[in-house]
Amino acid sequence: MNSQARLDAFLVAFNDKEDYVQGHNIGRDMLLNGENRKLAKLFASLSGLAEQFSKGKKQGFLKFEKMALKQLEEMPEHPFDEKDLLRQINDLNTLCVSSKNQTVPLKLRVK
Repeated sequence: MNSQARLDAFLVAFNDKEDYVQGHNIGRDMLLNGENRKLAKLFASLSGLAEQFSKGKKQGFLKFEKMALKQLEEMPEHPFDEKDLLRQINDLNTLCVSSKNQTVPLKLRVK
């Protein structure tokens, strides 16, 4: 699967299905296959961030938030609308509470 196909599959899993485990698995498969390591890690971090938020696990969310923000900073050529993504992550941080099964109001947009 090429990079665009991986991105498309990730966006469907993340945005449409809200299947963050599948999104994480796409990133893991990319790492195992030696494909775009930085993007694979970003996929995994964003999936982890959303999964932890949906389960109301604030500490886990904060861990993945920190990783995702660092990866975005280190990867200037990622496919996402950075300004929009940073705003949404900040909004999630504000909403992060301890109740489980929250809907994750995070939708990734490409540039």
